[in-house]
Amino acid sequence: MIDINRQPISYLDDETGMKVSHYILTAYTDKKTTILSHPNLYLYSNTRSSLRTSDRYSQIISSFYRYLSTQIRFSAFNVAEYHAHVSNKDIIRWQVSRLEKRLRDQNSSPSTKTIIEDARILLQLFSWLEEHGYPSDVKINAIQSIINFKKERLLNYIERKAKKTLSNKGIRVLDKESRQKNIVTLISKEEIHALVNNYHDPVYSAILKFALGTAMRPMEICKFPLYGAGANQHIAPFTDMKKVSGTVDYTLIGKGNKTRKIKINVKDLRDLQNSYTEKLYKERTKKYAELYGHPCPLSILFLNEKGVPITEKMISQRTNYAKKKAKLTFPGFRDSSVFYSTRKWWPTKFLINYHKGDILTKSADFLYAACAQAIMDQMGHDDISTTYKHYIDMARVMVHYQGWAYQEFVEPVQTVAEFIDSYPGHI
Repeated sequence: MIDINRQPISYLDDETGMKVSHYILTAYTDKKTTILSHPNLYLYSNTRSSLRTSDRYSQIISSFYRYLSTQIRFSAFNVAEYHAHVSNKDIIRWQVSRLEKRLRDQNSSPSTKTIIEDARILLQLFSWLEEHGYPSDVKINAIQSIINFKKERLLNYIERKAKKTLSNKGIRVLDKESRQKNIVTLISKEEIHALVNNYHDPVYSAILKFALGTAMRPMEICKFPLYGAGANQHIAPFTDMKKVSGTVDYTLIGKGNKTRKIKINVKDLRDLQNSYTEKLYKERTKKYAELYGHPCPLSILFLNEKGVPITEKMISQRTNYAKKKAKLTFPGFRDSSVFYSTRKWWPTKFLINYHKGDILTKSADFLYAACAQAIMDQMGHDDISTTYKHYIDMARVMVHYQGWAYQEFVEPVQTVAEFIDSYPGHI
């Protein structure tokens, strides 16, 4: 099996004039090193707006290429030519091989759902290659490349091939365990407080609280400015805005380079100034200037203790570390509760406030246009129907089973943090 290195790179793109970041793939064999140009072009074209997405896509592609290197048919080809010889059957066999390994190892991951989704992402690579004049033997049709894992004969075949014994768990049992591990719930106020208290740098605590109030993704929060420009020229530290209540609009470029306008409660801006900007920002800009040789731009707000601008990856790493520390004193901290979980509180609070006493009735099932548009704008989702149903169900669980009283949430100026703190029980 060949060795493939995944490396994140950042540079100023001549085509767009902007700084871009994405992963590149390099293959190593006994004889030589090969840069995988075709997958790398795809990663540049389709994932340069999100390093997190690029990370995932590059993992999937490298996994597939490593699998191909174990197949006799591909031993005659240079790894740089793999894309030209791939067929739908190769993608199907790759999925089967992943399921076989999972059965042999008796792991609940990758789940069947993940294996299927990864295959769909792989198809996007070959679709892009075909569109840009790099043909392969792959017919871009999900039906021809995605296995129907519900077929009993196929499941039995895979389990036999993986040498499943009577004492081992089958595919359906492992899938059930995977679903149970990944049940989506809200991050609790106890978990939030545990993270806040265990970050080594207060900037991450401020970012976590700001994420709760805005539902912005980590990559979006990192771009939030001290002073805005253009459509955001009204954005400034709380005391400079001369606005003490209500919300302000903020226009951002999010996932997939899509522009959207969100609402920010001015109380969240006040809390951000009190916890970070007023106490830490000025001193950190001095370190930024020493480090980079020029003043910190007004477009950059969040800096770590060394004066380095906060990135999405830094948030992930620091949160994982804070979570490990928190578990030492709070063993009940769930694995499923991560920084990204903060996004789920905003729509849950919004729907409880919007529907009030009707949240438990069937009338809440109907997708109200104004309500749906507000969630789409704030969250940056394209398909609102599934999202709406998900958060309606979550809001109902919170109200029906956790003892909340409706009147506690009708105050429109309440921040998400205040909303969470007013909750009397455990989530």
